[in-house]
Amino acid sequence: MFGGAVPAPTPTPNGGVVNSDEMQMHITVIVTISKGEGCMLEIMCSAWPDSIEIKRLFIRANEKIIAEPYAGPEFMELDDELQYRLYDFLEVRGINDELACFLHQYMKNKDKAELIGWMKRVKSFIERK
Repeated sequence: MFGGAVPAPTPTPNGGVVNSDEMQMHITVIVTISKGEGCMLEIMCSAWPDSIEIKRLFIRANEKIIAEPYAGPEFMELDDELQYRLYDFLEVRGINDELACFLHQYMKNKDKAELIGWMKRVKSFIERK
């Protein structure tokens, strides 16, 4: 479900930002794009409540191989123009800030739906003779 959390930023009266006691959750999303057989691009992202952040890129030779020996540099070490183009590459495929917002709303509702389903199963078990 959620991949981690960081202290949520809180604006200060003088226009600055400080970390609050509240935590901001992110969902780890792995986008897999294939073009033909034998090669895939995997892009590991964090879906924050209002944005998508690319973390890493991986090239996979095929589904059976876990990863190439050299996984490439950290995303933030890449040229700014390349970073921009990779975000654009995802945007065209619907991986964007709107999706991040949707995922967070979905996860909130998913927890409620799973709780209701669990309660129904418990009730059904208890009512059995």
